[in-house]
Amino acid sequence: MFISVFSFHPEIDKINYSKKFKVVQGITFRPRSDKPIFLKVLDMFNIWGKHLSFLLFWAVLKDKCLFFFRAENWKAYCKSDVILVGHDGVLSDINLLFAIFVKGIGKKTAIFGCGFKKFRFRITEKLAPYIMSKIDLVILREKRSYNYLHSLGVPANKIDLKPDPAFLMKAADDSEIDRIFEKERLITDEKPLIGMIALR
Repeated sequence: MFISVFSFHPEIDKINYSKKFKVVQGITFRPRSDKPIFLKVLDMFNIWGKHLSFLLFWAVLKDKCLFFFRAENWKAYCKSDVILVGHDGVLSDINLLFAIFVKGIGKKTAIFGCGFKKFRFRITEKLAPYIMSKIDLVILREKRSYNYLHSLGVPANKIDLKPDPAFLMKAADDSEIDRIFEKERLITDEKPLIGMIALR
């Protein structure tokens, strides 16, 4: 089985995952938020343009299109049987375009562990039932998200409600936690230690 992990920090993830998976530089359809607006627009056209070009070349040449598209992410697309996408907020207006791209190159796709409030644009709400009917499986982690998509007319057989994968994992024992703390240089005598992440 060939598994690729698309990562936005491959230099870090290669250390942790490269023995089991091939770590590939990820490409997001959403440009970085810390850039000026005109650079974000240029980024979007660049990203969309490359994917549209790949889609057109794929339609004619299939795997032979890799002669023109040599980056690792394009190779991973071609070798994949299923493309899984996960994380909170992945169902955005822009990221739904990725679902169209994946189906365009004839791959199965699933979105899991997803939670979000609502789409920003009315046009996305109108198109969501059609686009998401093409996705093979969407697993949501919140009842609110499930009810919202259901209210838009997304086919019920395409969406499912399950706990976030993090809550399904077996808790690590104390010795494993100590090993992780030592590896990541998080050793501290101060208790308790609380992990937090800041988003803006």
